[in-house]
Amino acid sequence: MFTGIVQSVGQVTSLKRGIESARITVKGVPIGVARGESMAINGVCLTAASGAQDDIFEADVMQE
Repeated sequence: MFTGIVQSVGQVTSLKRGIESARITVKGVPIGVARGESMAINGVCLTAASGAQDDIFEADVMQE
């Protein structure tokens, strides 16, 4: 169970599917997240694939 502090509410704005993974774009995250930093989204820890700019965050996702 995720027990962290909710800092913002975002919205998935795009999903680009690859062969074994996908990249999601989330709008509405805190500005200042740098590439390589982690963020918990719905209890899932995601690593920034690019730095957050204009409150947009990108992360790669794949099956466990």
